[in-house]
Amino acid sequence: MLPPVQLTEGWLRVRAYQAVGIPVRLEQTMRNLIVTLERASAGDETIGKGHLTGRLKQYRDQWARTIDGHAWAQRLASQRETRNDELLSLLAQLELMVAWAKRARGSWPGHEVSQAVREREREFVADTEKLLNEFQQRMAETPEEATGENIAARMARFNEYLASVMQRAESLRYDLVGILAIFLERDLDSPDTEPVGRTRHAPEPSYTDPALRELLLSTERPDSAGSGPEAGMFFAMIAVFVLCTAAAWRGLQEPIGQFVEQTNLFGLLISALVETLRIASLTWLPLLAAFSLRQVLWDNGDWARARRTKRPLSYVPQLLTCLCLAIAVSLIGLTGVAALKAFFIAQNPEYFASLLMGGAVPFLLYYPTQAILLVALVPLALVSADLRSSSRYRLLLGLLCAVLTGALSLCHTLYWSTYLINDCLSATQFFADSCRRRMDLIGHLVIMVLAFLAAGVFGELPERTRLSRPRSLAASALIFAMIWPIPQARAQEPATEVVTVRIGFRTDIEPFSYQNRDPFGDRPFRGYLADMCFDLFAGSPGYRVEVVPVSAETRFSAFNSHEIDMLCDAVTMRFSDQLRSTDGVYSPIVFASGVSFLDLASRAVGGVSLGFVLNSTARDVALKACQIDFFKAMMPDQKSALIERCNLRWRAAILHARLERALALSGHGDPDWPIEAERVRSDLSRFLEAARRLDKIRSDLEITRIAPETLALIDLKDGDMVATCDSNLRHLTAQPTAACEAALEKLGDGVCRTSYSPPPRDPNALRVPIEQSPWPDYHFCPMNDHGELIEWLCISDSSLRRVYLGDRELILGKLESWVGSNGSCKVERSKGAEYLTYEPYAFLIRVDEPELIQFVQRRVFELFSDRAAMTARFQTSFPGRAMSTALAYLFLLNAVENESLFQPRAASHASAGLEFEGTVPRTP
Repeated sequence: MLPPVQLTEGWLRVRAYQAVGIPVRLEQTMRNLIVTLERASAGDETIGKGHLTGRLKQYRDQWARTIDGHAWAQRLASQRETRNDELLSLLAQLELMVAWAKRARGSWPGHEVSQAVREREREFVADTEKLLNEFQQRMAETPEEATGENIAARMARFNEYLASVMQRAESLRYDLVGILAIFLERDLDSPDTEPVGRTRHAPEPSYTDPALRELLLSTERPDSAGSGPEAGMFFAMIAVFVLCTAAAWRGLQEPIGQFVEQTNLFGLLISALVETLRIASLTWLPLLAAFSLRQVLWDNGDWARARRTKRPLSYVPQLLTCLCLAIAVSLIGLTGVAALKAFFIAQNPEYFASLLMGGAVPFLLYYPTQAILLVALVPLALVSADLRSSSRYRLLLGLLCAVLTGALSLCHTLYWSTYLINDCLSATQFFADSCRRRMDLIGHLVIMVLAFLAAGVFGELPERTRLSRPRSLAASALIFAMIWPIPQARAQEPATEVVTVRIGFRTDIEPFSYQNRDPFGDRPFRGYLADMCFDLFAGSPGYRVEVVPVSAETRFSAFNSHEIDMLCDAVTMRFSDQLRSTDGVYSPIVFASGVSFLDLASRAVGGVSLGFVLNSTARDVALKACQIDFFKAMMPDQKSALIERCNLRWRAAILHARLERALALSGHGDPDWPIEAERVRSDLSRFLEAARRLDKIRSDLEITRIAPETLALIDLKDGDMVATCDSNLRHLTAQPTAACEAALEKLGDGVCRTSYSPPPRDPNALRVPIEQSPWPDYHFCPMNDHGELIEWLCISDSSLRRVYLGDRELILGKLESWVGSNGSCKVERSKGAEYLTYEPYAFLIRVDEPELIQFVQRRVFELFSDRAAMTARFQTSFPGRAMSTALAYLFLLNAVENESLFQPRAASHASAGLEFEGTVPRTP
């Protein structure tokens, strides 16, 4: 990341965290605590009433006597007094912090600090006591007599020991101070001297050690400046946009151009957008800049109104500096607004330049000069923020800011439009419709309200005290609402009897679900979704998983025929699809993808072949891609009746795939044959209707350049072959005749064969002018699974233009698998193209299994709440890939609770407590 972008990103993150009260500068708090301790150790009498300094001096004197009792330590101390002072200071501070941790903190910190932090503190205290005890024992030992080189070597080793003790002591001090900083940041009972809003009978926080209280009160927290009004102003801009849209629609505000009518929705939205940007450049943007500079000065200890400032007399110069910065930022924003409004109004470059710089009221002067109202807004907002402890004065400042800002804004309008003084500044005309729009009274009122909010309301952070805030009825209701689901969740625990759950797993959709090729693997299927399905039931004694392999063809038929209770597959959540939603209930969304495509690096021109899985959402995307000529396969004059041509070719391809499957089932006496035959009849009627519609349009428009293959499909509507096949399918007990097999042959598209090679060009066809040659058409190639499709794509002739449509992660997984097994595949974009749709995946569960539905829904949220495990699952299944924006938000939204509360049920092994039934062939 570029350094300016990195700095900006870090700054914005800090400001956002501060706006919602998240501690962001723990390390600086630690440094401030250490500085306070060092000052007290040095005898600084300005810290409180001397309790902290006295306690540290007491411990320091004790350790000084201990060190003086050791001859070698005393000799080394006399040689290096600075190091001895540092050692005594460290030991005294450690003694004091151990005493605080063990018995002297009273009720502080409260429950806001987690048990894990407290356990960590106990570990640090134990290490500190061990160090102090060891050092005290060493100092109590009497050095043995030695002479010459022997004593020099032993003195050197003893010196190294003292250095190691200092190093360990400094490290432990840093750890204990870090714990203290966490306590100070997390506990809402901040040790302020007079907390705002404390009730008369509210007890004071219990700090039993005055030295501890002095340390906390004397340490400046780096986030004590607050966040300012900029966060509230930003969200207020949303309301401003809605208000401006409604005002333009009702005629209360002038639209962006004189020709924009109130029924023009696009024009109204653009008018509201430009007005909102203008108001944001006058309020939110300059306040953001001013309060950001204030925060920087506060962090450095330079802001004059900070609790401990180094420049108490620089308040007015600092206000002027913030004002200058705010005006500069506002001028930049208002200049952009002027250019944007001129862009939307002007029809040509000359008019654009005239609006910006010409005429009596040039935009480049009118809009930037509106920044004059910041002279009142910015200083009053800053002064109000520094008076956070007095809400009454803040409201008065807010009212004053609103009046002054509104007056300056109105004066600016009258200065540039002097004719309004005579036309509208009278008691009868001021509120007339024409004057209300021309003077932009709505805009002035909005700015006044925002000025009042900025100086009188926004930016007032609630005091960091728990005792001063009474529990409201809403808070109690919220707590009750959070607690109420707990007994309900417990009531949903499965019964002690073991229930067998038949789960359908896909065998061919890497990286989501595929057959485990490891003969020693503990699970018959692997992949992102397969692992999730196994983990849903891992460790649950009430369920036993029975694995059932399914394919793209059989997955829904197996589900609807009760062969499986749950479908573990990349099932797109589509409630409009009756095949999926009639007998099933969707789980929470477990993955977010979208249809994309892989296309060959081919220079072929003309028709495009679109391959897709028959029972997938890519089927409908293929039709839409043809209807809009997404792949630019046609010249502009070749697109007549394109929608009808695409619909016919698409219907023919779907009918061919259905009829082929029906004929295969009929020959084996399959019980699904009647259902499949009825589907074929439905597709056949749609195909005939598409053929009649295209034939009528061809006749009406006198189109003569329809491709021969498409003409052959049109001619099928008048033959006896299709009627005979339809009659045969109507009698479900009869076996298909030769008519259906002949129809299958006519409907087939040779381009869809994997081994297809284009025939040689006819020399006579080369002599036909291009304006008389037949129009190219899209070819649709539905197939049974993704394995057929990737083979169809990768081993095709380079002169063919083939496109593989499917969910992006699926097709990329198949491509990686193909390349790993068979070598390269010359696709145009190996990382896939852009998303064409949004595909939310969910597990499909039988609607007649309510307990299983509740169990799976709860377990999905539990798995996502274990954020580390889910992230690792994604990285394992999709190595080297980053989450899409939709998927990243899904991971955040599904993680409904703290990670420590929802851990996976499997304790140590991925399949602990999980039993399998059924056998699945494994590929060695």
